[in-house]
Amino acid sequence: MAYLENSLNQYDSYSYNLALHMVHPDSAGLLDAAIANGKTIVMADNSQESRYNISDVEQTFKVGFGQVRSTYGNMFTIKIHKAQHF
Repeated sequence: MAYLENSLNQYDSYSYNLALHMVHPDSAGLLDAAIANGKTIVMADNSQESRYNISDVEQTFKVGFGQVRSTYGNMFTIKIHKAQHF
């Protein structure tokens, strides 16, 4: 497994576009297509126009090695708050 540099690191300032979607289990394997075709429900995002906003995301990635195979795990901590529209 190779380490890939984040291509955004070359910029002084950048931001991510984050969204949490709900999708039918039949469409989960083709998530990008489901999002593009409007077959998901946006639960929260980091824009100012949604009902719930993602304010912070932390990803913890763990690698483990056993006698048979390598194991990988991701854990996400996501802070979501209700948007206040004036």
